[in-house]
Amino acid sequence: MTVTLADETIRISGAGRIEDAETLVALLQANKRRVVDLAEAAVLHTAVVQVLLAFRPRLAGLPEDPFFRTWLLPGLIEASADPAIVMTSAVVAEADMPDAHGAAPATPSE
Repeated sequence: MTVTLADETIRISGAGRIEDAETLVALLQANKRRVVDLAEAAVLHTAVVQVLLAFRPRLAGLPEDPFFRTWLLPGLIEASADPAIVMTSAVVAEADMPDAHGAAPATPSE
């Protein structure tokens, strides 16, 4: 994965690795108002997800990964004090979230 900073937006692209979590922490610690763009991210290591849960940054763009949209995005939104955590693709992400009864869309393994 590549973590880059451009115009106060942190862009994450490719597959996440545990080593990338440290870079993400440093960038978010330097300015907690930075936006994280996940549009080009692939599979994220749980350490990277934990950083996102801890800092609760605003997100711009979401990865295409159905697992992220179904299982991780709801946790990021719930953990955030800001209901507008997702600035783009919110309609798609909301449609992928589990319903009120806890049922989620089927995954390939089901």
